[in-house]
Amino acid sequence: MIVIDFIDMMDKKHIAEWKNLSKKALSIDKARIQLSRISKFGMLELSRQKKKQSTIQEISYTKCPSAKAAVLRPSLEYAALGAFRKN
Repeated sequence: MIVIDFIDMMDKKHIAEWKNLSKKALSIDKARIQLSRISKFGMLELSRQKKKQSTIQEISYTKCPSAKAAVLRPSLEYAALGAFRKN
């Protein structure tokens, strides 16, 4: 959790501008982020979901884009590692 102090930011226009810019910047993050309103004391709370660790299957396989069903195929990295090990 992060707490940001906006006590000296009085102009509503600046607050709205900051909110728009921060939402845009945070939208690229895949983790769930909760952004509260700036309180009457000028404080804003931001919390971010912990990063989920990838499973072996998520690292080693990808969904086949051409298959209509959920078909997994070896990822490029996994296939390259397999070819490297054969030599």
